[in-house]
Amino acid sequence: MKGLSIYTPLDLSVADTKFIRKRFGVMLERIVLELNGFSCLELKQIVQNRKNLVASRSFGRPITILHEMRQAIVTHAICASEQCGNKILPLLILSFLLSLTLFKNDSHNIQPF
Repeated sequence: MKGLSIYTPLDLSVADTKFIRKRFGVMLERIVLELNGFSCLELKQIVQNRKNLVASRSFGRPITILHEMRQAIVTHAICASEQCGNKILPLLILSFLLSLTLFKNDSHNIQPF
């Protein structure tokens, strides 16, 4: 392209489409036409039905009080169910995974609620 003095999209947009097609093919010709505002490539919108939604949450500090953990779980469950509603997903199963920090060596980390 440099040999043809085409360095920018603007340079490509003013190039002769017949020459571009002959030299480079139909795909580059279509790009030139698109740069000039002519729609050549049909955009297909593929909408797949989602089958699941994962919403995760981590805390900035250890939660050691049961009431705080319950409140956090309820709040997060409400947010996750709203996301399901916005995406029109039926909520059939709601599950939680609660894990402890394995990198700390203290007694708070091993006490169950």
